[in-house]
Amino acid sequence: MRRVQFILIISILLGANVKLLAQSKKYNKEEKNTFLDADSYYVYGDFYTAVKLFKQIYTADEDFQEINFKLGDALFQLGEKDEALTYLQKGQYFNTDSYFLMARVYLSQNEFEQARSAIQDFEKYRDEKQTNYSGELIKRLKSNVEFAEKQIGSPELLNIINLGDAINSEHDEYVPLISSDETLLLFTSRRLHSENKLDPTGRPYEDVYESHKVKGVWQKANLLKGEVNTNLHDASVGLSPDGKRLYTFRTNENLIGGDLYESLYLNGAWTTPIRMSEKINNYESIEPSASISLDGQTFYFSSNRAVGFGGFDLYRVVKLPNGEWSEALNLGEEINTPFDEDAPFIHPDGKSLYFSSKGHDNMGGFDLFKSEQLEDGSWNKPENLGYPTNTTEDDIYFVISANEQHGYYASEKEDGFGGHDIYRIDYLEKKLRQSVIKAKLMDETLEVPLAGEISLVEVESGDLVGIYQASKDDGEFIFLVNPNVSYQLTIQVEGYEEKKETIQYKTKELLEEHFLKFSLKAKQGQ
Repeated sequence: MRRVQFILIISILLGANVKLLAQSKKYNKEEKNTFLDADSYYVYGDFYTAVKLFKQIYTADEDFQEINFKLGDALFQLGEKDEALTYLQKGQYFNTDSYFLMARVYLSQNEFEQARSAIQDFEKYRDEKQTNYSGELIKRLKSNVEFAEKQIGSPELLNIINLGDAINSEHDEYVPLISSDETLLLFTSRRLHSENKLDPTGRPYEDVYESHKVKGVWQKANLLKGEVNTNLHDASVGLSPDGKRLYTFRTNENLIGGDLYESLYLNGAWTTPIRMSEKINNYESIEPSASISLDGQTFYFSSNRAVGFGGFDLYRVVKLPNGEWSEALNLGEEINTPFDEDAPFIHPDGKSLYFSSKGHDNMGGFDLFKSEQLEDGSWNKPENLGYPTNTTEDDIYFVISANEQHGYYASEKEDGFGGHDIYRIDYLEKKLRQSVIKAKLMDETLEVPLAGEISLVEVESGDLVGIYQASKDDGEFIFLVNPNVSYQLTIQVEGYEEKKETIQYKTKELLEEHFLKFSLKAKQGQ
């Protein structure tokens, strides 16, 4: 029944366009058929194909209002805003939504007065029966313009550095993920390689790449070793702080929708990704991004399931005593808005949540925000990360080092290598905070790794800072410390004597990498 209704709607729309085409006497029969094909793809939402077909006949009648509007709109939806502007300017009398879209393009170009002028024209000529943009969206766009101009007028002191050709290529690179100590970088790229092919849009399929930092320098990126990459789209979307659990988004065979998968780093390679729990992947929605807490007990993800506040929302699940994930919990209206929220990143401290949103106080598109979880489990009001971390374009998929000195994100800039590149943000005004300490448990006699539990207590206050688990695979674990604070480590491994040790680091010391090794003595008779 839905298919019949859809065909009927398409037929009505295309029938109307046959009449409109009479206005363009420059089209021959073949060009009219091409237009109708392009328009059906446009209505269906296949903007890539629509643009390709519209452009085939565009020069036959460059002043035809309808094709200018639809070509401009389709290009805008594909993110080609600058190119879209030319067509929208010529199609404004066919559909007054052109003014709204032009205002958004001007905003992305930081042309605030032109954006205001286009909004005024939209409000003046807006056709209530024709428009796709409500009064609330107009109000929202006005707010974006005012907030963006204010933010750009008060920039934060920082450096934004391209990671160079060892990481970036002429193709798109995005969704950077880092281990907490910044020695491992994973990212998604659409570059060509010997085993890759082109998707239906003519672009290479997404694959996951890796780079390791050696003596402060990122080495040449390579395809991720193991079984993560397939002949479908495979995108890196989340990484555990210790760099040993990777979360990917893989499309379905039909390239419509997809699911989150988990892969483990074992014996020098990544295991075959396993589709995550039904509590996370919902067959009626899409879950495109994820992040896991340092202790592995809380998993954050985005989803457009129908029970949210609108669009994509952020959710979390927690690990139950039986090892299964709990039911998904929406993070609530303090985080989520009627607009999209995506790309959560939970800081290793377990309470600082970074994410992208089209809502809140926003410069346009997705902006980056930070919120702190309070003792009662609620979240405080998200803080916009400001300019130039945020821009009037989409700013999404951001991660930050444990000490909050460096952020990583993808952006398309004039100084780049092509498409989206990965950049590092050096925050020059942030004070050094939690830093990562690596450690390993070993049997004192046999020199083999041990699995065990480590608790960290702040000596002065007596507060329990965290409980950590050493991996049974290699005995390794990581934990966070603040400068000039004394901590007591208590290490417990079944069959071994309990070990306690007090540690403290000065600020300068935490600028260097630290790796601790704890040797435990087996209990007598064990």
